[in-house]
Amino acid sequence: MIISAFPGTGKTFASKKFEDIAVDLESSEYQWYDYDFEQVEQRKGKTTEKKILWPRNYFDDILSSNTKFPFVFISSNPVILDMLTVHNVKFVTVTPNISDKKDYLDSYIKRGNPEEFVNKMSDNFESFIKSLDNNENALCHVKLEHAKHISDIITYL
Repeated sequence: MIISAFPGTGKTFASKKFEDIAVDLESSEYQWYDYDFEQVEQRKGKTTEKKILWPRNYFDDILSSNTKFPFVFISSNPVILDMLTVHNVKFVTVTPNISDKKDYLDSYIKRGNPEEFVNKMSDNFESFIKSLDNNENALCHVKLEHAKHISDIITYL
């Protein structure tokens, strides 16, 4: 199952907790030449040189991972979701409640995301969530309850 989850919903934590059945495909690794695994959260929102194979390299790995793992957590990037749709690949979206905005912004700061990323998320929080929630190509939409994350609901998916 391919799961496009909103930033901060716990993709990385869930993939570590359920490492035998889940993988988190951090899109930065596929998108940017100067990707740094140790500093991934601190680099989000910083502009660098984009890899020439992006987004095809990410899309291909999503498909490959989907044959190896029951749960594949991916970015909520609209370009990727459009590629999945064009190729008739089904996905599920996971989003928080809009009322949890402050908690999510605080978590971005706590995990070390740069100010540019936090500001972008603050300015677009509602519209990003509505875009995922209203994506007509998603198999289904999962709305997280307050203070819940993917690891809390994975057994229900």
